[in-house]
Amino acid sequence: MTKISAWPRILGTIAFLLAVISTPVCLARQADSLAGTWKMSSTTPDGDHLDWTLTIVQKDGNYSATMKGSENDAEEESVKEFKVDGAKIHFRVSYQGDEYDIDVTHDGNSLKGSWSGNGQSGETKGEKAGTA
Repeated sequence: MTKISAWPRILGTIAFLLAVISTPVCLARQADSLAGTWKMSSTTPDGDHLDWTLTIVQKDGNYSATMKGSENDAEEESVKEFKVDGAKIHFRVSYQGDEYDIDVTHDGNSLKGSWSGNGQSGETKGEKAGTA
C-alpha cells in the first residue's frame, strides 16, 4: 500500500491560517493609507478643473470627512453619507447650493472615480497630500 503524505493538508492549513491572520493587517494598512488629506480635482463637462481638498479621519473603526474648496475664503464643510466599502468610497458634497455624489476607488495614494449631480457628471481624482 502507498502511504499518503499529510504535507499537502498541513501546508494548506498553514496557508489558510496565514490568510486569515493577515486580513486584519491588510485592512488596517488600507485604513492608514485612506486617512489623511487628499488634493482632489474634479473635471466639469466643459473641461474645467475644480480643485478642492478632502480630509478623511478614521477613529474607532469609523470614517468621517470634510472638504474645502480651493478659494482662500472657502470654509471647511462636513461631507454627507461618507461610506467605505473595501476600496470603494461614496459621499455627498454641497457645491454652490447643489448636492453632488462622489464615487471613487481607493488605490494606495490615489482616489479615482466620478461625480454626479444637478443633471451633470464628470471625473474626480486625487492624490494624497505629501506623496507626490
